[in-house]
Amino acid sequence: LRLLIHRARHFPTLRAVWSVNQAGDGMARAIQFVLLALTVALHGCSSLEFTAWFYDKDHDLYTDSQVIAVSDYFGLNSLYYSVSIRKCNNESGSYDPAYEDLVKQRILALHANGIATRLYLLQDVGFLDGTYGPTAWVEHIDAANNFLQRNRDVAEAVLGLHFDLEPHQNPNWSTNQTELFGMFMSLLHEVGTYVRDGTSAPALAHEELSIDVPHWFKGQPYATGFPTDLLQYNYTVAFMIYGGTGAQLFNYFGADSELEDIAGLIGIGVEEFASTSDMLAMRHAVVTRFEDVHGDMFKGVALYHFRHLAEAHAALAPWSFEAAGQGLPCLEARSWGALFDDYPAGEMETGGLGNFMVLSKFEVWSCFRDHPCVAHKHGTALDYMCYIYHETKHLWLPWDLNSKLQLWSP
Repeated sequence: LRLLIHRARHFPTLRAVWSVNQAGDGMARAIQFVLLALTVALHGCSSLEFTAWFYDKDHDLYTDSQVIAVSDYFGLNSLYYSVSIRKCNNESGSYDPAYEDLVKQRILALHANGIATRLYLLQDVGFLDGTYGPTAWVEHIDAANNFLQRNRDVAEAVLGLHFDLEPHQNPNWSTNQTELFGMFMSLLHEVGTYVRDGTSAPALAHEELSIDVPHWFKGQPYATGFPTDLLQYNYTVAFMIYGGTGAQLFNYFGADSELEDIAGLIGIGVEEFASTSDMLAMRHAVVTRFEDVHGDMFKGVALYHFRHLAEAHAALAPWSFEAAGQGLPCLEARSWGALFDDYPAGEMETGGLGNFMVLSKFEVWSCFRDHPCVAHKHGTALDYMCYIYHETKHLWLPWDLNSKLQLWSP
């Protein structure tokens, strides 16, 4: 990282940004700057998937704009999107039209901003061990088919189906591993056959299938046929590997590992890392290492999970995270030229983001005296409303009043 930072200082487009970041707290801030710059580069890797788990219980915590802002900041181009799928099935007694509209709106909003979704289904070992009955998984898949069959625009925006059955969550796992793992593999085959059969679930027939599994399944005596038996249905496997140091991760995959035979992502637990910078460093290291060793079989990185990213984002970039909650008076759509015309000298202030800067994305702030948003946020007529400019999307993101931010003294 020191060598990378040294080179970044002498790279023409980064030189000016480096001088701003030196005003922070030394090496730690410099490392974060470089890693966030790498995040921008990662987002441009169209062949790789950068995803995170988004749970149904988080629906009410974040607006669409906040989900998009967090995804944009961390370079996510997809989400494992958990939904209460029965609420989206109009043939179910649990059908909830308002909830279905929320899910549709979010999937389409994500899609419009370059973020694909995989419907996150079968999230409980009860579908595997019979707790919910022998046909519960069929009803679950049918509900997803019903939802996508009736909403073709959503179906086109959905990248695939992601399953999380976790046989090791069964309370009898320690004494019944062979049988439970056999049930796990058998159910994946049944689901694959059912989905790929165009008559059983026509809306799902062409959806990509993926499954996440713990890394320690590899090489266990009960794990016969795993994961290569999943090739028949073209499952992509997210191998969940925890451990903040990363040593375990890199030792796990050798040149002859499963990624030579089956497409896979590497799953990383965000909460395992002491800082956001450490997590970003590991993600970049994973990409560098696995692209080199495994080539096309390496499909990307999955982060567990979205809420951890959102909490980090709210601390690192509050101006972006809170933008969606500001209200219509805070909407700012004027061009730079129009703003210069509307706000004479002394009524508009502009500066660099310093330690918050993300190269080619978030670089500068501007504050406007007596902007309509000032009154909306209960400021005085002498206050300024401050915005962050999104360099690539050409959008103004509401930040806060200067009286709170104290960016400068009027």
